[in-house]
Amino acid sequence: MEVRELMTEEPASVPEGATLEEAMAVMRAAGLRAVPVVREGRPVGVLELAELLRLGVGRPSAPVPGTRLVASLMAPAPAGVRPSASWAEAARRMSEEGLDWLPVVDEEGLLVGVLGLRALFRAMLRLLGWGVTGAPGAETGRPQPPERGA
Repeated sequence: MEVRELMTEEPASVPEGATLEEAMAVMRAAGLRAVPVVREGRPVGVLELAELLRLGVGRPSAPVPGTRLVASLMAPAPAGVRPSASWAEAARRMSEEGLDWLPVVDEEGLLVGVLGLRALFRAMLRLLGWGVTGAPGAETGRPQPPERGA
């Protein structure tokens, strides 16, 4: 299975010149805990919601003005993976590097998607023969794993 089959296409992102307030708005609208930061369409960093919340961005009494730029707070982006890469290769990298997601880039290095842990977990469950509610393969009729605490 290739990354292209699992990735989220056209992911939300913010330019490195965006303000922290603008980034917070994008993250809230898309329901994200982290957002890729791009320069001319290429991933250069990642901005974590936890950092924004820690600084109080979005609150009137925020100690850090929301006009501060994303580039001042972002962490470097992990190296991208190609859509044609195997999901196992991507999972290995994420595990070894302690990553929750990888940017998916084309041959020019442009951001074309993101691959997160949830997509990898769903792929693994499908390979194990477990249907996943709301995911491709859920219609297999195979039993669902027991719910936690059940």
